[in-house]
Amino acid sequence: LDASVGEKVNLAVCRGGERVEVQLTVQDQHDLIPHDFIDLAFGIFHNVPYQTAQKHHIPLKGIYVAHAGFVFGESVTSDAVILELNGTPCDDLHAFESALQQIPNKEYFSVGWMLPKSNMERNMCMSEVKMLRHWSTCRAWSLDPVCDTRSWTWRSLGVREGTKMEGVEEQGQEQHAEDADAAPEQTPDSQASRPEVEASPKKKARKSKVEGALAAVEPSLCAVTFRTVQQFDMDLIVDSENQEGDMLFCRGAGVVLDADAGLILTDRTTVPQLLGDIEVMLGESCRSASVLFMHPIHSLVVLKVDPLPEGGSGLPFGRSATFEEESALEPGDECEIVGMDPRGKPFSQKLKVAEVRMGNFEARWPPRWHERNLEAIILAESPTHM
Repeated sequence: LDASVGEKVNLAVCRGGERVEVQLTVQDQHDLIPHDFIDLAFGIFHNVPYQTAQKHHIPLKGIYVAHAGFVFGESVTSDAVILELNGTPCDDLHAFESALQQIPNKEYFSVGWMLPKSNMERNMCMSEVKMLRHWSTCRAWSLDPVCDTRSWTWRSLGVREGTKMEGVEEQGQEQHAEDADAAPEQTPDSQASRPEVEASPKKKARKSKVEGALAAVEPSLCAVTFRTVQQFDMDLIVDSENQEGDMLFCRGAGVVLDADAGLILTDRTTVPQLLGDIEVMLGESCRSASVLFMHPIHSLVVLKVDPLPEGGSGLPFGRSATFEEESALEPGDECEIVGMDPRGKPFSQKLKVAEVRMGNFEARWPPRWHERNLEAIILAESPTHM
């Protein structure tokens, strides 16, 4: 077989008690070992090696995730196999590279993947992840087999020309609105030619009733998501859910301080450190943000929403909140708490104040930031949706 690499050999096998003769091509085992990989946002991706295919009994196609990194770590774990990006099959590294170059920075895209070692996830799973090219240069590495030192060479992978960038979606919506305005109105004759439309009763869109404090605060309330990779953990309190993953997540709420300037107030439980990717979502608007100010003692963080690219809408981000200077609560008072549920939806709930006292804030070990020297309002019961 060693002398017949790349050629066909005759093979006789016994299948079901019958002799079957087949011709097979002899492959070079060294070619089945990856000699190229792509480095994207601290993630490493290469072709499926034959050792993995043999161990888990999977075909030699797809992209093996050696390390998920910042982009794919949100939904895909290490040791997974990527099968497609945005519906485009990724059977080899060349197809994976071509699909990545079609995705602009900070845009969400779909990824189809499977986990060979899992009985529950051996079939293709679909997830949404966010492209984050600004964390590191996206590079393709290749091993030089001719050089005696077997050195690695790399080349930069950018976004291909003509790829839709941020802000194009808004322009497309404006164009769609212009086309709708330019469309001719329907005349009674044209409506009579489609009786099935007239026969169907018109349904009024149901509007959810928002009352009380939620109605006043909702235009100024946004969901905040913080994500970072494990090696960037400097001041995070890692729970069991995040401990096993390649990325760390924190989710919470924010309040719009200045809609025109794009200033958001949140807490250090939601945004525990500066190094990470921050995303704020208010209604249907989703924007990236960065830390403008972090209080050194108390749990106060001010975020600055990133400006939209050229051609984007210059509308304010939400509505600026108004704060009352004197709103002291006493034990026994009824208050209405407004926040975000685990799905990022605003909610409100009326609760009673149990007591007002100095808070007992837990100290962390190893030593990390924790709240201190602050008066706390203790509620009679915990909110059910937070």
